Amino acid sequence: MATWIKFCTIIAVWAIFFISAYSLFTSRSNEQVMTLQKAMNQVNSWQSYQMVQTLRLNNEEEVHIKSTSHQDPYLAHVKSRARLTDTEDFLFEIYFQPDVIYVHTVNSNAWNKADYTHPMTGELEGMKDPMVFWLRMLKHSDKIKKLEIPNDGYHFIVKLRPFRDEVHGFQFNDMLSAQLEAWVSKEPVKIERMKLVIDYKPSILRRYDQVTYSVTFSSINHAPTILLPEQAYQATTLK
Repeated sequence: MATWIKFCTIIAVWAIFFISAYSLFTSRSNEQVMTLQKAMNQVNSWQSYQMVQTLRLNNEEEVHIKSTSHQDPYLAHVKSRARLTDTEDFLFEIYFQPDVIYVHTVNSNAWNKADYTHPMTGELEGMKDPMVFWLRMLKHSDKIKKLEIPNDGYHFIVKLRPFRDEVHGFQFNDMLSAQLEAWVSKEPVKIERMKLVIDYKPSILRRYDQVTYSVTFSSINHAPTILLPEQAYQATTLK
């Protein structure tokens, strides 16, 4: 009887230890996710910044987007390059003004404009501000690791559960694994760059096995002035 009581006591102690350790781990993970989420949200509070986004398929650059953004007044300039073939790229740029969006298709040198009620506005705004996408990624977090970079900041490594989403018209699905990495400075706390790597299930219908989507921030609160070219004033209004 005494042996049975001793055995039950040991089991109970281990159960309490396991529950406590699990709760502590979960609490720390949630805290780290919230820290990363806070750093991402702070992007919208910056007065100005520059950003470079790239989308690579098997390490070959498919999309390159460079943008400059100002909050007050609301101005932004986006330059985009998307690969059409091995020898041809589709080039365009967008100027976001307080009331009007100007789109310059570089390949044909055509200028168009539209106000913010136009159906294409949401997609265009996503090109200059992808933070909604990155915040959605945190909802798929499975495991998170926070590494300290001496005299610099933190490196977050987040393992994600499989998900379905899209960015800049590119679909993310049918994946084997996904991992998000983020580099955050300490003082002040701010996001510096992020990277999402997705490995896909084998398929003869797909020409790539891995996608890497990355974003890098610079010139925070010191971005250059945005000037609208004279040609934009002759732009055709989109219906």
